[in-house]
Amino acid sequence: MPALSSPAPDRPDLLLDAHPVSLPVDVPARLADALGLGGRPDQPLTLPVLVGSDALRLPLVAWAEARGALPVHVREVIVLTRPLEPGADFHLSASLNELGPAAELTAILKDARSGDIVARHEARVVGSSQLTPTSSGRQAAAPPDADAVALGAVTEALIARYAAVSGDDNPVHLDAAAARALGLPGPIAHGMCLMGMMQQALEPVAYPCRFEAQFVGPAPLGTPLFLSRAERDSPAGPVTRLRLADGDGRNMVLGAYRSGEGADA
Repeated sequence: MPALSSPAPDRPDLLLDAHPVSLPVDVPARLADALGLGGRPDQPLTLPVLVGSDALRLPLVAWAEARGALPVHVREVIVLTRPLEPGADFHLSASLNELGPAAELTAILKDARSGDIVARHEARVVGSSQLTPTSSGRQAAAPPDADAVALGAVTEALIARYAAVSGDDNPVHLDAAAARALGLPGPIAHGMCLMGMMQQALEPVAYPCRFEAQFVGPAPLGTPLFLSRAERDSPAGPVTRLRLADGDGRNMVLGAYRSGEGADA
């Protein structure tokens, strides 16, 4: 892996500046299969997160470990102007801003040839010491929506497939002892895996588009997942609201998707 770019003296928040990365040819299909999207005509919307993820994971882990914790994502926003070309080269720039116990990561992916922005990724990250594993249990659970689609349960195979394609080997997903040390009943599904699975409720995507998710509660092994969608109006235009809940109606992830003019703003 190429060395990380040094932060600019006047930009201490800058992690990477035009860092060269590429999209391996096999990753889009492997990610689609891991998320249950195999056979769809469109790419996984979470694909930009995997491009250059090794370079970004190091500073995120360092930031969390400095607080005696592991990095946990609690909110994600992904904006795409067009599909990513497998095998293509990109330039990745990223910054990390501390906000009290949390940090905001912003990553920009540009086409290496044209210099055009093809994707933007924003994430709010907290240390695992800030994780509240029982927070979803304090919600007023609502039954799964009548039109909710059952996606099956969180399994070791699901977690392993996503870990293999993403390279995310955070022990909270793979190590039962590490998960229990955080007060969890066992390993939990990757948040980005759950977010990616929500694309199953979307029609083939259009560009530009914006896909965002808020992670409300962890999904431990054995959790049954139910996915529902609803169309809503907003000042920015029509929005597809997504809800991933367990069998008791406790929310795991709340998401939103919109495309067309202004979606890439």
